[in-house]
Amino acid sequence: MQHHPLLTELLERVSQSLGQPAGGFQEKISSLTPTENMIRTGILLTMAEGRHVNINELIQMGKRIGEDVPSILSHLKKLDLLHWDEETGIVTVAYPFSGVPTPHRVTIVGKQPTFAMCAIDALGIPAMFEADVHIDSTCAYCRKQLRIDVQNLVPHAKPDTVVVGVGTVAHDDSCCETCESDEPVSLSTSCCPAIQFFCSEEHWQQLKKQDAARAGERLTLPEALAVAIHIFGASLQGFKNELIVQTHVDKLVLESNRFTCQGCINRVIEAIEAIEALGRTEKIELQGNRLVIWASDKTIQKQLVTVAQKALESDPSYPFPVTVVYV
Repeated sequence: MQHHPLLTELLERVSQSLGQPAGGFQEKISSLTPTENMIRTGILLTMAEGRHVNINELIQMGKRIGEDVPSILSHLKKLDLLHWDEETGIVTVAYPFSGVPTPHRVTIVGKQPTFAMCAIDALGIPAMFEADVHIDSTCAYCRKQLRIDVQNLVPHAKPDTVVVGVGTVAHDDSCCETCESDEPVSLSTSCCPAIQFFCSEEHWQQLKKQDAARAGERLTLPEALAVAIHIFGASLQGFKNELIVQTHVDKLVLESNRFTCQGCINRVIEAIEAIEALGRTEKIELQGNRLVIWASDKTIQKQLVTVAQKALESDPSYPFPVTVVYV
């Protein structure tokens, strides 16, 4: 993919600072199988709602649908796309989200607060979900409270002098002295703790004098957002747990890639047919991954959308949040 020369230069600067290939994250995503990407996406959608994910529940889900979820999770971990607490099973890392509190509290408009792994990850969430977000963070130098609102992919910060430092943490500082693991160092420990917001360039400079590696490369807020968009903007492509809605005068059209699953569509149709007020509906017709329901009453159409969404979310084989999109 060709990028604007300035963006290419910016990505190279950031990659050099992190010691990582420029397209590493996208290459990992593109290497996933459809099932692996479906599991990863479901985890992200749940964490975007401010909810925890437990891999033990995912493993049980896999047994119901005949998928080897442990192997999928192991592969995602090997790619450094997912990590969890070995004792509790709670997912702690699923870029851009953190399952434990970090300095970067992110609220997608209309959802519950969640946490991002680092400053770049926090800025990547609005691009990933095509939504406005509020980011509450702190200056990595003085701990001053910062607020960044991203609206239509335009950042607005208080104070307006906020910059981002993209540095690294020495491996010896990110692990215990007795650790003998042969696993590659995760970005969550080698980079994320040093990719931080600063209230001003002056405070970034102060940290640079103390620890040049941790301060790393200085980016303006628009530059950091451009990098985040590049990394996360298309990372949900391939599988979106969405319910696409088209309303017409005489009918409602619901579309979802999950309607190709017989169990999913049966669950939705059964829930719809259970609506008592649906007596005025002439018929329900499945057309590929589109469900056409002849119903002219606007109140009933709204109820149908809610019922279909809840039916999909209650599916024990894939109990993840469904995003409703009107077109």
